Amino acid sequence: MSNKMEEKEKPYFVQRLGAFLIDLIIVAFVSSLLTMPFQTNSVQKLNNQIIDTSTKYVSQEISPAIYINKMIDLNYQLGKQTGLSSVITILIYVIYYVVIQMKLGGQTLGKRVLKIKVVKNDDSDLTMNDMVLRGLINNSILCDILVVIFALVNKYVYFYGSTGFQWLQGLIIIVSVFMITIRKDGRSIADMIVKTRVVSLKED
Repeated sequence: MSNKMEEKEKPYFVQRLGAFLIDLIIVAFVSSLLTMPFQTNSVQKLNNQIIDTSTKYVSQEISPAIYINKMIDLNYQLGKQTGLSSVITILIYVIYYVVIQMKLGGQTLGKRVLKIKVVKNDDSDLTMNDMVLRGLINNSILCDILVVIFALVNKYVYFYGSTGFQWLQGLIIIVSVFMITIRKDGRSIADMIVKTRVVSLKED
């Protein structure tokens, strides 16, 4: 067991960053293709109104109170209009980061290219539960699911709930990057919770 552990090293940060970017590009490309039919004129109109409202606020044409109220309304309408697209995107994330990564033994396509993989900290076998929990935390799947649920409640729950959880997800990413950089084992928040780590695969 100890010899097996010694044959695997903490990956360079650039390896993990490279794998992350490759995976992000793949998922974004597939999501764009599959959700393109749902990008209607009404969605584009709402996006334009959000940009216009933000521009007016920056140029002080509208007050902060008017800005917040308009943004709450516009974002809520956009959330309802893009609900199906969001569900499709979540499914793509689950398939890629959970199912495929499990089938490839702890590797996404990005991880495979950069020769790194996820393993259990005690070198036992990864389980689907490990991949699900890791995906919920690392890949914002939980945050995305909650945002869709918030859109079914009301505009205030949607605006403040989605904003709060998106900030929380951002904080998790920042702290995890810090942990990956300074910890000797390179374990992130998700790794600590799921009891996993990412290792670099040595050539035989």
